[in-house]
Amino acid sequence: SDLPLDAIERRETRKAMLAAMTDKQREVFIMYYRDGMTQEQIASILNITQVGVKHHLDAALAKVKKYF
Repeated sequence: SDLPLDAIERRETRKAMLAAMTDKQREVFIMYYRDGMTQEQIASILNITQVGVKHHLDAALAKVKKYF
């Protein structure tokens, strides 16, 4: 595979970041950042409050920041 080193490092970092999250943090993080859903939509789908969604997102972002 001829991937540039930084692409491989980014992929490894992304895997490590996602692995550091709880299942719920990961789920919320992916729905919000990859799928572009609103916190309201995520709350509705996961049957949790918007405050809960924000809590999971904040916790996930705190873990992400350790990698940068």
